[in-house]
Amino acid sequence: MNKISLLLHGAYAGNAYEEIFAAIDNSSLRKKNNLEIINVVYKADYKKTCKKLQKIGRSAADVKYVCVKDLVNPGFYNVNRQIYTVRSGLAVINKDSFVIKLRNDQWISFNKLLLFLDKTNWLNSSERKIITTNCYTRKDRLYHPSDMFLCGWQPDLQQYYSLPLRKETFIDLQMREVELAKYGTKEEWLTKFECPENMLCKHYLVEKGWHLANTLSDSYAAINKFFWVVNSWNIDYRWNKKRNPVLNAGTIILPCVYDMSPFSGAPVEHARCYMAEDFDGYRRTVKDKWFETLSMVLWKIRTDIKPKLIDVGYKVLQSNKIPAWLLNILVRTKIRTFWINLRNS
Repeated sequence: MNKISLLLHGAYAGNAYEEIFAAIDNSSLRKKNNLEIINVVYKADYKKTCKKLQKIGRSAADVKYVCVKDLVNPGFYNVNRQIYTVRSGLAVINKDSFVIKLRNDQWISFNKLLLFLDKTNWLNSSERKIITTNCYTRKDRLYHPSDMFLCGWQPDLQQYYSLPLRKETFIDLQMREVELAKYGTKEEWLTKFECPENMLCKHYLVEKGWHLANTLSDSYAAINKFFWVVNSWNIDYRWNKKRNPVLNAGTIILPCVYDMSPFSGAPVEHARCYMAEDFDGYRRTVKDKWFETLSMVLWKIRTDIKPKLIDVGYKVLQSNKIPAWLLNILVRTKIRTFWINLRNS
């Protein structure tokens, strides 16, 4: 069997090393004796990271460190940081390795991933697609597979991250998109809007010889040809940050379902994600239906029900119909101030 390389990357703050290594210990990865762990860390974080891993029982022999300097220009939503750290990790991995690229603040069930790989005979086939997840693989944006968790053969991921570092800063690109939102058409917004996911994907597609038609149908065809979308719940994909509406941090990352603008003045986006069943070779299960329904309900609470409840509470607190004794309690306990700030946020 080919060597499996786990490539971890990211800043020290908010890391999920305990969860990641617990998931490794609970899997058959270690038993196969063909796993190597590459941890790309910033030089300023190296000592802290070593101490943290030692506390959870990891010796220097367990992990290969790649230390990099932080960049002066991290890029739009840290795209330069991602390119630089992942590329640095891939540089020390053999060409025949199967690579699992994982942010160090996220974790999965490696056993469930291995089960998927075994079922599809992935590691013993000539399959050259890149595995990604449904969460943040957007239907409504062009060429937008999720870039958070990726798996594939080393040469393919190396090509995926061959995008040159972007020269523009976060502010540069943000101002450009504000101008696009203000003066551009809906079609121009669809085709010219940029984010790390489509920057990486479009560059990769061009490298593969794909002609970008800049249509939603072409975006689907490209993702179908070059990527394999896995539903997050089928690999227990979790984040050490609160990203799901209502639910706490550490819960399975769910696909987004909302209608809102990415920023004030921008067109309303009807954010929807591709699921595994949107592509050939996957049959939808009861488990899929449950999590997809849960995601829709939670996002409905976040974008519709919660704002209405907050608005009703705000109007009640601002009215003159509240008894003086109750108003004094609300003011004294700061509940009234909290609710007003919540509504105005």
